[in-house]
Amino acid sequence: MAKIIIITNVTRLSDLEILQRSKVMIGGMDTHKDELSNIPVSSEELQKKIDFVEENQHRAQTLRAEANELEQKTKQELFDIRISLKANISYVEKIVNETQNKSLVPALGLKTREKNNSVPPNSGVPQAVSLQEIPHTRGTLKLKFKSVKGAKSYGIVWAYGNTSPESFSKQTVKIITSSRNAILSGLESGKTIWVRIKSYCVNNIESDWSDVASRIVP
Repeated sequence: MAKIIIITNVTRLSDLEILQRSKVMIGGMDTHKDELSNIPVSSEELQKKIDFVEENQHRAQTLRAEANELEQKTKQELFDIRISLKANISYVEKIVNETQNKSLVPALGLKTREKNNSVPPNSGVPQAVSLQEIPHTRGTLKLKFKSVKGAKSYGIVWAYGNTSPESFSKQTVKIITSSRNAILSGLESGKTIWVRIKSYCVNNIESDWSDVASRIVP
């Protein structure tokens, strides 16, 4: 009588395939329990293991969903905190200038900007970046910024979302030659857009990215 060899190969099965194979085996074990009376792991024991795995998989999936929701809420709250800090800083600046009480600045963990040193020399980073609507247009915005001395062109990148993206695409979306022709058209109307810009100087030396400007696309 020829020896019959059964293929095991359980190590190559996925988690889902393991569970499916186990359930099929349980059905066969129950059908042929008289012939398999001394099987090492009974159908009851195997079913308990399956139940344990499936219960914990479901629990893990639920926790991942909850964690993702918490992360999104946290990102939104951090964004709101940034907006709140900007509002408070603007107010403090106004009060300090009215009262000339500079002690308020360090008391609130702030610093003053030295005159003529607002931007590191030769940094090339575009400053005063903002977005403006163009009258009688839809899906179009004008990007305004202070031109950089010696810049041959500027690279622009943008993204949509309710909050500023953690990371922008590394691929520049648009190249312009001057601050006068920075028109962004074909944008998605009604969505919040986040934009930043860099300069390209002699020998294609790139600056760092500017601060991010945002606006709802008309």
